[in-house]
Amino acid sequence: MMDAPVNIRSGREADLAILGQALAEIQNFELDIVGYPLKPAQDVWEDYLSGLLARLGSDDGVFLVAEAGAKVIGIIAGYIEEAGDLLVASEFDRSAYISDLLVQREWRRRGVATALMREFERTMLVKGLQWMTVCVKSKNMLAQSAYEKYGFEPYETTLVKEIS
Repeated sequence: MMDAPVNIRSGREADLAILGQALAEIQNFELDIVGYPLKPAQDVWEDYLSGLLARLGSDDGVFLVAEAGAKVIGIIAGYIEEAGDLLVASEFDRSAYISDLLVQREWRRRGVATALMREFERTMLVKGLQWMTVCVKSKNMLAQSAYEKYGFEPYETTLVKEIS
């Protein structure tokens, strides 16, 4: 449970630097647990942020921040994704995709991520979506556990092998 009042609001232009920092932190965390082929954040975060902002603008995206007082303590960003999978029902193929979620370390395990996901879900439900999706690196057990506690379940697994 949250120790202090937390406000969830739409992200603003002034929050883009914090979003960029969050993206870099996520990338470096996943690089630490996955390793190759992930690139270090300093090599990719600016291009990733630029691409994410384009997706947020063109794919009916949502960027939310969690604040405690005037301090941003968490972010969530996502957009409507159409996978183009002809083998599934159309309402399943079109989903609210969570691209990035980060809560500052000192605010973790206090319900901030849940509050961000609830507001993201509410916002996407209003847009007519019935499903949410998220991609989690298989070695990121902390994220996978958090999403499963929120009600996500595995749907598809991608396996990789280096050609030798």
